[in-house]
Amino acid sequence: MTVVARRGRLITRKLLIEPEFHQIDLMGFAHNAAYFYWFEKGRLAILWDILPLDEALRLRIGLPVVRHECDYLKAARYGDRLMLTTTHELTPHYEGRLVFRHSLMHEANKAEIARAETALTVMNMQTGQLIREFPPDVWQRYQTMK
Repeated sequence: MTVVARRGRLITRKLLIEPEFHQIDLMGFAHNAAYFYWFEKGRLAILWDILPLDEALRLRIGLPVVRHECDYLKAARYGDRLMLTTTHELTPHYEGRLVFRHSLMHEANKAEIARAETALTVMNMQTGQLIREFPPDVWQRYQTMK
């Protein structure tokens, strides 16, 4: 996973995650696909503050994942209580990608279960073309979020 020097302000969201029965494989562990779902929940906790779904649909703005890396460090099991911390660094200019970092920890013993990084780009859903700038009101909301 790439480590990048900070240039902007960090936005952080924390979510409690409890693996559900349908997310557990035959070995009793959370299936690897469940982690991607949990990381998406973390990203959306930040993204909906920037660009709520109804506004994104109205503006025809899509945010497709272009890269996702995950390091699985320990197994998560049914009944575990996990804390997902997702961070995003606010940049002064849109640089073509929005990067989110995730850390999933066991709530009781604080052991890190997994860490991941996800990059999104911004596109026009109607044309499929990349968007080089956010609409001014969306960008203003992005720059002032907490």
